[in-house]
Amino acid sequence: MRAILPLTIAVIAIAGGCTISNNADTANTESMKIDRYDLEVSAYPALDSASRADFLMAYADVNRLVLQLYAASHPGVSKEASDSMMSEYARSRGVSMFGCAIRERLGATDSIEAALGEAASRSRSMIPELKWPRLYGIISTYDQAIILSGDSIALIGMNHYLGPDDEAYEGFDNYRRRDKRLVALPAQLTESLLYSQWPYELPDKDATALSRMLYDGAVAWITMRITGTERPEEIIGWDEVQTKWAEANESNAWEALINRKMLYSTDEDYGMRLTQRAPATSMLHPDAPGRMGTWLGMRIIDAYMKSHPDTEPRQLLQKDFYGNLKTLVESGYNPLRRQD
Repeated sequence: MRAILPLTIAVIAIAGGCTISNNADTANTESMKIDRYDLEVSAYPALDSASRADFLMAYADVNRLVLQLYAASHPGVSKEASDSMMSEYARSRGVSMFGCAIRERLGATDSIEAALGEAASRSRSMIPELKWPRLYGIISTYDQAIILSGDSIALIGMNHYLGPDDEAYEGFDNYRRRDKRLVALPAQLTESLLYSQWPYELPDKDATALSRMLYDGAVAWITMRITGTERPEEIIGWDEVQTKWAEANESNAWEALINRKMLYSTDEDYGMRLTQRAPATSMLHPDAPGRMGTWLGMRIIDAYMKSHPDTEPRQLLQKDFYGNLKTLVESGYNPLRRQD
């Protein structure tokens, strides 16, 4: 039985002087290619010496990053991308476990590459500063499906997209299994890029739960439009039951935030618990789905943008926007007085 190994290190972004160019800089691209390192590395031990040398040279930056991750969970292993280390990694348990599954379950990635290309194209008009890295498929036995190295490289754990019913995810909560589909990749990558390039900054005064909700809501709102997603819950990661609960209980959830003095609380734990991926947002209600605070943040952002249509999306990612209490007032959002 295949199983994703426990996460042992934090690898949201790996610093380093990567030299691979940004492949989104080429205008009018119709797709963004995912270089299938995951498929090629498994064949490494069978290559002749000349082909191995070519592989080490062609994937120099990726090899360095992959072996950093491998060495971090294998004490005593070298991080250097030598022939012997690449052979050891290529024969490792993770690569062996998932190599065949990826070939059997994923098939061609043309449609997803096209969707990624469309997202990159939309982003150039919405947020020209957003940098799209070169994409490499890898086998990631960590919790993260997407690992960023600066603005240059994105490592995509293809084994994280085998389908919600794959045995690799046996024992996972439903909220984690739901997005183990390749069609979820464009939104997940876009969110990751926005979080990385415009990280949450504490406002000048103490950050409130509201500021975190607005920030996460802005990232989700922008992601929805960059990816051409029609419904907010597809970005949040909810099913139909969770969506109906949120829509029916929007005013109750908002009232709970106010009455329990959470909305303007400077306790950082509140903001994190309201926006993190989890089975539920139990601090609001046992049945409130996870990321309920992000969804409410999206609702505020949507109301703000409807009343301030000239606002540029990148302004939503600035701390003087999400950290300003006036943002909520100027949005006009108040579900407690909604009649529809």
